[in-house]
Amino acid sequence: MYRRLIRSGIALLSGMLLCGCLISSIWLTPAPESARTRRLAADVDTTWTAVIEVLVQRDLQIAAMKKERGWISTDFAYFPPMEFGEPVLEGKLMLGSYLDVRGGRYRVTIHVKPDGAETAVTIDTTLERLEERPSPSTAPEPSFTLDLPAARRGYLVPVSQPSNGVIERQLFQELEQTLAAQRVGQNTAPP
Repeated sequence: MYRRLIRSGIALLSGMLLCGCLISSIWLTPAPESARTRRLAADVDTTWTAVIEVLVQRDLQIAAMKKERGWISTDFAYFPPMEFGEPVLEGKLMLGSYLDVRGGRYRVTIHVKPDGAETAVTIDTTLERLEERPSPSTAPEPSFTLDLPAARRGYLVPVSQPSNGVIERQLFQELEQTLAAQRVGQNTAPP
């Protein structure tokens, strides 16, 4: 009886795997151009300060910036697969966990331009998923590592993919919150 139950369970799981019930692939739609640009009700200097504050809060290292040209670029920042609360990486999922992706990395270039009384902000995101590959004896030494158990450590390969707009949307939300806090702080400052 016990063996029959085990065989039935194994057969059921095998059938589910074959029909794709447990494994699903995520292929994300790239963000439209309009999701990458917003007009903010603040002057350029205030917006510039808020952008830097958001990058610091997110622990993104600034690689280069030219205030007179209105752009800031960050270094790559690494993140675990579900860091943003919703998928931003393409790959195969089984019961809510990625099978082939160990995380990702992203960097942003933010353009800040005056637009009348407002400021136009554009966020360009470079996004790469980190796929784990088996480590053959001839594998190149990785330029980066993540904390993986030694038994599971292969080497990680960055694979470029388009951003689906989640990172940009969250950055814009944080930027708008920072600008709102700055306005409240200006209104409550003693004369």
